[in-house]
Amino acid sequence: MCLETRLISSFLCAIFILFCPFSALFAEEYRIGAGDVLSISVWQHSDLNRSVDVHSTGVISFPPMGEIQAMGQTPSGLAKKISERLHIFTRDWPQVTVTVTEFNSQKVFVMGEVVHPGIYTFEQIPNVWEVIKKAGGPSRAASVQAVKIVRGAGEHSRTHLVDLSKFIEGEGEFTLPPLQSGDSVIVPAEQKWMGDEKSTQELLLTGEVIMIMGAVARAGVYRTDGAIRLTEALVLAGGPTSVANLEKIILIKKSGEGGQHSEEINFKTFLRSGKESDNPVVHWGDRIFVQTRGRARREILRDVISVVQATTAVVNLYWILQALK
Repeated sequence: MCLETRLISSFLCAIFILFCPFSALFAEEYRIGAGDVLSISVWQHSDLNRSVDVHSTGVISFPPMGEIQAMGQTPSGLAKKISERLHIFTRDWPQVTVTVTEFNSQKVFVMGEVVHPGIYTFEQIPNVWEVIKKAGGPSRAASVQAVKIVRGAGEHSRTHLVDLSKFIEGEGEFTLPPLQSGDSVIVPAEQKWMGDEKSTQELLLTGEVIMIMGAVARAGVYRTDGAIRLTEALVLAGGPTSVANLEKIILIKKSGEGGQHSEEINFKTFLRSGKESDNPVVHWGDRIFVQTRGRARREILRDVISVVQATTAVVNLYWILQALK
């Protein structure tokens, strides 16, 4: 080997040694979290192969060893720990493989005007636009100029507004804020709310509306293109306020010829499950009433009385009173 070739080889080796640690840093292995689903395979011990859930406490149940702390560990690190424990029972060093099959600890709630609202999980949470695309992208009625990112819950929640229109159109440099597990991304619809009494009555005459009252940002009457889900209806009204009781949302629906009935919806069930069966359909003429945590009935009614009066329909107030009993 000539001197020049040896020098080039030495230089390439030096570059590899220098930058290899940084490459490993950027390719850091995933850390297991609560809610994840793991597949555990033990070579030549197929009776031990199984799929396990990571409990909220961070442990998994893996016979014959019982509970093992998994949260915070990498899949390879957990595999090594299981192998060490199995060594006590098998007297050999079994080859263990741990694979994350469901990244449920890294989840984002996507609501509003997207094609497929729901809960989405990721190995690494991407930016807000990639999350929206994962949900099928914005619907035709969406407004991407004021997308909400909500972090936290209740009084401790924080909302960040993002104008995605410039990012989508590629105008200039635009950095999207990072998302965290548990964040909610809410894509609003183009404004169709009319809150004054005259406009409300005009909307009611069309019949192509729903009414949203109580602990929401903008109580009022909204025109829709047809039946929508409860999540979409709440987004139309600006979303629940910080004092909203999401476990007790009243949905007043038409039944039969002129009849009505009320349902009590636990919206937190949908936020946990992401199942459409927990996210009821709202039709034209339906009314939604979001109750408020820890307030007297008289105070609650004061918040919605202006909307009810604007409809000139006393029956709305009657059904709310019945549902609150």
